[in-house]
Amino acid sequence: MPQALAKLDDLKAALELSGTDLDALLTQLLEAATATAARRVGLTSLVREADIIEYPRARQYRVSIVSLARYPVESISTLKLAGYTADTDGFAALDSLEVDRDFTFGRDYGGIELLYGETFSPAARANLVVYTAGYVDPSDPAPPAGAIQPPADLQRALILEATRLYNTRRDAGLDKVDAGKGGSHRPDDSGCHQALAQVCQGLRRVSL
Repeated sequence: MPQALAKLDDLKAALELSGTDLDALLTQLLEAATATAARRVGLTSLVREADIIEYPRARQYRVSIVSLARYPVESISTLKLAGYTADTDGFAALDSLEVDRDFTFGRDYGGIELLYGETFSPAARANLVVYTAGYVDPSDPAPPAGAIQPPADLQRALILEATRLYNTRRDAGLDKVDAGKGGSHRPDDSGCHQALAQVCQGLRRVSL
């Protein structure tokens, strides 16, 4: 599954490269830049993932709003409130709440708000959410319906960061640049391109 949120063709155009000999390397660079962006935003990933299972906990009792671990949120397929620590069978017996009738959610920053006085429990595994979050691969010719495209400024910033990584690799004589999962060289987030740092700052969720 692609883990980059900018197009390979755009990076090749920026580097004035043609042919396919370096495509694997350039894809690595885009994935490394995308991983850096996720870390700077404070998320495990910015890439679209479907059917994420999460058990968000309220910070205290009588709270009607929780935040999901991943965003932007494309859709929520299941929201169940057990009110107590529940197992799989316990949740299976519950009906899911309906979006816009029982709850609303913020797409950009992953907040869920219950309506009509309902509240989330602070107990572990008391609230179940199944959802799809993250940005779709912009090079996908047929993205899923409702999929969220990465913002244009993020795509541009990723190209600039991947270009920086390409020049770093060339100057240092590295064979590859790792996307943050271990290997020969992990990008230094502190030295990422200024444009990417600025875009990521705008994507960070503000803690209230």
